[in-house]
Amino acid sequence: MVFAAISISLSSFVFSAGPRHPFHGFVIHMPDLVEVAPGGQILVDGGVTNIGVFGSHEVKVTASGLPEGYNVTSVPDYFQDLFTLREWSPETGVVRIPVNLSIIIAAPSDAVPGVYTVNVTLQEMQSWRQVANSTVFILRVSGEAPAPQIVVTNIKVPDRVDENVPFNISFEVENNQATNQSVDLTVVTPEGWTFEPAVASDVVPGNSSKQFYFSITPTNESGSFSIVVNYPFHGVVLNITKSGPFLTIGEEEGILPGLPSLPEISGLLNISLPAFPTGAPVSGSAVEQALSFASANPLLTVVIVVVIAILIYYFYTSYSMPGRRKPEEMSKQVELAGERKSELEHVKNKTVNTSDESTTISSA
Repeated sequence: MVFAAISISLSSFVFSAGPRHPFHGFVIHMPDLVEVAPGGQILVDGGVTNIGVFGSHEVKVTASGLPEGYNVTSVPDYFQDLFTLREWSPETGVVRIPVNLSIIIAAPSDAVPGVYTVNVTLQEMQSWRQVANSTVFILRVSGEAPAPQIVVTNIKVPDRVDENVPFNISFEVENNQATNQSVDLTVVTPEGWTFEPAVASDVVPGNSSKQFYFSITPTNESGSFSIVVNYPFHGVVLNITKSGPFLTIGEEEGILPGLPSLPEISGLLNISLPAFPTGAPVSGSAVEQALSFASANPLLTVVIVVVIAILIYYFYTSYSMPGRRKPEEMSKQVELAGERKSELEHVKNKTVNTSDESTTISSA
């Protein structure tokens, strides 16, 4: 009787044990088909259920299979511990439930419409078993590219920037979504440049835009800056980067480096050239280039004109006045002329006296 009781109890235990589970293992849940337009983003909701008796640790998540240019992000991309989760319901009793796993896919704006297979794989990294499992779903790309959700526009910078002198930049952030969007903004500058604030945080209303400002202090090295906008999207922080113009330190458009800006003189270069009745025709392009150069480089043009005027004056005085003498030579010539005049007057007086003496002798 004792043995019979033991036998019955053991058989009852085996019967009530239910279906057996592996020591380690998990399954991935993903939809069969999702769809996105070129340039759009989609959040694929899925999950992972641990079906093992024991949990898995250090599980890496990867998603692959899409062409170059697609941005695929797994949330999360790593499970430190993947345990069994259970819940109870009156209908089913205690059941295992999955842990959330999402895949965010951003298609490029030039994505080719078609059907693609996305492979999602989980790989355990801790134990020697290296337990792994995978599943696939279909991504269909169709339709036209939607407007970007967040856009940076109207970047404005000053006409001139100088070394160690702060300057302000402004730009607008457009939100093309119907809902408000929180954003965090910062600036990436060349090495040594500083800017403030370090981060600007704000909310851009839906289907609207907001203007932002940053102050930048450059060094003596020229360069360009970039505006980085970070914003959350279904639990993931996405970012866009917009590059600003290249800034040359101490230089303004049309002005030589290191030279001060000259004020504009109305009509200075608006000179109408007279028509040439004869001779070789004047090249219009050459004249236009000369005027364009003078307009773009007024200070250099003034220097060139002054040098040409000095050269002309030098050659004129050197070759058009060959008899010109030094002042000391001219004064010496005046003295010689005075001496010659005195000699002539002396000879004249002597001649007159001789003539008077002859007249007197004849009278006698």
